[in-house]
Amino acid sequence: MDAILQCVWKKMRLQMRKINQVTSVDQATKLADAGVDVLGCCLAAAHEPRRGRIDEGQLRAIVDSIERRTALSFDADSGYTAVQMRRVLDDHGIDFLEVLPVDPEKKTAHEQELQWLREVPQPKIASGYFLMKDDLSYLKHVDYFKRLMDAGVAYFQFEIDSLIDPKFKIGRADAARVERFFEEIPCLVCDRWTALDAYPSQHARGRYMNITAAALEPGQNYDYSQLAFPFSQVLALLQGRRIARSGP
Repeated sequence: MDAILQCVWKKMRLQMRKINQVTSVDQATKLADAGVDVLGCCLAAAHEPRRGRIDEGQLRAIVDSIERRTALSFDADSGYTAVQMRRVLDDHGIDFLEVLPVDPEKKTAHEQELQWLREVPQPKIASGYFLMKDDLSYLKHVDYFKRLMDAGVAYFQFEIDSLIDPKFKIGRADAARVERFFEEIPCLVCDRWTALDAYPSQHARGRYMNITAAALEPGQNYDYSQLAFPFSQVLALLQGRRIARSGP
């Protein structure tokens, strides 16, 4: 395994906490005070906090306001080229490039993507994955995830539905398969949180949450995931408090 990734894993505590769709200095400061390890932002051509997107000016303000690691994704409609992305990462001292890789079945596009990822020196976080009670298909693609790791991906974000909610709970046998996958592939997970402690996985590397953005419907998060939490609930969970279960 790449020595850089080994160094990243050693520096991050076992249960990393990452909060995404951060759009303001106020949010960033409060999250840093709550002990968040990584703040995730999505860069767009214009500052659109109601969509969970920021521009470069706001990115600079957020980065300058905190001493926390940052992960940056680029909105699909941002217009940034690969060269411009590299410039933004370097100019703003971003710690992680966040990407939404193509599906395992798209072989040619996958190989092209791997080549581009190898050219970016920053560690990467790959997002847009899910494991659901009735769809655990990503568990079959361990080789795909290992190729991404070889290209510099340090973590994979998985939305889980669910290891904790009785209405959607993944069965015991399948949960064991998920745990074996987490043991082999470094994953950050989001579930239907009511609390962040006592999660039934010993091998997930951490938890993440997307902050609710007012203009976004489910599935319109920067990573196309369904789950998002109001900022007040994010803070409550980080502070060790319980919240009511949301969703259907």
